Amino acid sequence: MSSPGRRKHAEIAGAGLGGLTLATALAHRGWSVRVHERAAHLRDIGVGTTLWQNGHLALDAVGALDEVTKAGTRISRQIVRDERLQPLRVHDFNDTDDRALVVLRVDHHRALVNTATKAGVEIVTSSTAVGADPDGVLIMENGDRHSADLVVGCDGYNSKVRDSLGLAKFVGFVTEARIGRVTIPREERPETEMIQNFWNGPRRCGLLGCQEVNYIYLSAPENCPHNVEEVRTRSLYKPVWIEAFPFLKDKWEMVESEIIWGRYPISECHSWSSGRAAILGDSAHSMPPTMAQGAGCAMANGVALAEALKKIDDVPAALKEWEACERPITDVTQRWAVLSIMMSVRWPENLLDMRSQVIAEAFTSPALAAHYYSASQHVVAVN
Repeated sequence: MSSPGRRKHAEIAGAGLGGLTLATALAHRGWSVRVHERAAHLRDIGVGTTLWQNGHLALDAVGALDEVTKAGTRISRQIVRDERLQPLRVHDFNDTDDRALVVLRVDHHRALVNTATKAGVEIVTSSTAVGADPDGVLIMENGDRHSADLVVGCDGYNSKVRDSLGLAKFVGFVTEARIGRVTIPREERPETEMIQNFWNGPRRCGLLGCQEVNYIYLSAPENCPHNVEEVRTRSLYKPVWIEAFPFLKDKWEMVESEIIWGRYPISECHSWSSGRAAILGDSAHSMPPTMAQGAGCAMANGVALAEALKKIDDVPAALKEWEACERPITDVTQRWAVLSIMMSVRWPENLLDMRSQVIAEAFTSPALAAHYYSASQHVVAVN
């Protein structure tokens, strides 16, 4: 426990969306904070981010919402369609308590860097953490050891901080299927947009407008004979995607830039903390992007952690209380994300009509819908 009157200090590994949100939230509560980023430059790898209500609230709590909102495009409706283009799920958003926004990750990340810097957070690049000590020490690749009241691993799916603390229960991939992301230019820029998701057998895609581009995600089937080459060359085998989604032919033909192909990761941990050391974001709860809640959960949990540390002076106790409050919501979201991708890639193709019926009827239940949207509607109490 820190001495009376001494400013508490935090060392954070990883200047991603979760790490920067936590750093800024702590700085706003009087902490001195240093963030270590292993890359030589502050950047975010990825294409686009969908932010739901919990993401809006987290950004607002750290003062980054206005900048992110200006860079993004408001979403008024989300719709999922099956092989016959029948709507399976339709969700309408509003501007108050159920907001949705699509923003390019580079703009999202830049806003959080700006906010953290303004709050007095020190960000050090080319600084790689390789572990942590539960007594409150961040261990660096160059041998340095940084002592702090709190150390946090926000160093992603392959977290060295998490592994050094022995917190992982399982780290792997949900499926052999691959997900791709790319943007294409567009001329129209409406004030609001609609997220369109399309399912065809084990193949999925989504179309989201964001400012001057359309952000497209693609989910290839397991054991797809074309996907190995697509991944190797970072390209799109257009004939198979045109065959699956012919109504998007003009969009597929516009794809010229590299496809960012990845896997469906998942990390599950015994605990999110050990002593004065904690993990946050993909380090603690990496999940398939099917719920588009990786960033939202990471940011919301970052704000919640800072608030717990404000209320409870004892750091280990605050970490336990934080996990007890926030983990159930994150775990529910992770399970839904896994179920969503498994229903896509593993559902028998001779029973696709049944899949459509199951999905459509499931969301007529208010209780199930509330469970599904647990994370997006979760409000972190901030005083």
